[in-house]
Amino acid sequence: MRFILTFFLFCAFGLNIFGQNITVKEIKELGTDFTASKFERKDNNGKSCAVVKIALPSVEGVTFSNHVGEVSNKAGEYVVYISPGTTSLCILKEEEPICMIDFTKANLEIQSKHTYQVILNVEQIREMVFHILPVNATLTVNDQVIPLNEDGIGKVICDPETMYNYKVDAPDYISVEDAFMFEAEESALDPINISLDHKMGTVIFNCNVQEFEVIANNDSYGIIENGEEIQLPYGKNTLRLISEQYDDWTQEINVSEESSVVSVTMEKANDVSNKLRSRTTIFAGGGFAYDFNKEIEMSDKNLRGNPVRVGLDYERFIKRWFTFRTGLDITVFLGDDFKVDKKIPFTLEVPLLFSLNIPLGKLNRHHFSLGLGPP
Repeated sequence: MRFILTFFLFCAFGLNIFGQNITVKEIKELGTDFTASKFERKDNNGKSCAVVKIALPSVEGVTFSNHVGEVSNKAGEYVVYISPGTTSLCILKEEEPICMIDFTKANLEIQSKHTYQVILNVEQIREMVFHILPVNATLTVNDQVIPLNEDGIGKVICDPETMYNYKVDAPDYISVEDAFMFEAEESALDPINISLDHKMGTVIFNCNVQEFEVIANNDSYGIIENGEEIQLPYGKNTLRLISEQYDDWTQEINVSEESSVVSVTMEKANDVSNKLRSRTTIFAGGGFAYDFNKEIEMSDKNLRGNPVRVGLDYERFIKRWFTFRTGLDITVFLGDDFKVDKKIPFTLEVPLLFSLNIPLGKLNRHHFSLGLGPP
């Protein structure tokens, strides 16, 4: 019983890793094959070895336990030397056992200079792959829970011509139930992709604003009217309500199968012009001055000089209706043609402007306005 359990585990492990099921079909002695005596090899005890020939063309990179010396492979047939009296031989791939050959089950006693043949059954294992969202969902296939990895991928070893019923469920999501079956001739199975839909609950807003946009978990659910029902996903939802001329309203709520009434009081938004108190700007610039009385073209010949302008501009906002502006503006005219009595001319301006602003509706929230005042 212990051996049977061990053998089953070996095969199951082979299924998951290598996609093949390898079992022993037949073990027999080849009375007319003299490989072991013709190409004799001795073990560490000086005894002549036996030869086991194993045909395994569809599996590459395998090794063997309990073998003596080098294992040769010709056209998919492995020639393995073993010591006389050996009772078992294990086939390994990447150091993991994939099949156990038990000579005692075939009532064979391995003898020196004898050649044996092992015939194996190599069956391709069909694997159905599930891609599931959310990744914390539970996948059940034929009443067996299949584990999902961190990417929501689960794999099921399947037999052809067999019906497999599966169910996928997760908290706060709508469950999915279905089934699949495939033919033996199918070489590859397409993965099953499942994205569960959220369960939705009814939410009613009791708001002091007649119309507003609802955003839940960064997804917009459109503009609704006060008292109108809206469907939101089960569980925690971070809500944000948006309406013109009002500050955004934010709150976290929990949505369930029972209808929820959410009371909302949105505050009037202050214009940006109310929030701005003062603004100071430093500026500098320059250019080229040409004499167009002589020539139309702008060339070095009629270039008179280079005016340079620097200044400081200060604005003081008084509530939303008034603006006081002053500053310092200096323009220096550089160039020999500009000089007066060999002196460089310049201008100095100190503007004093008191403006009356006319707000432009909601644009005024971004500080757009018209101003009136003395030049």
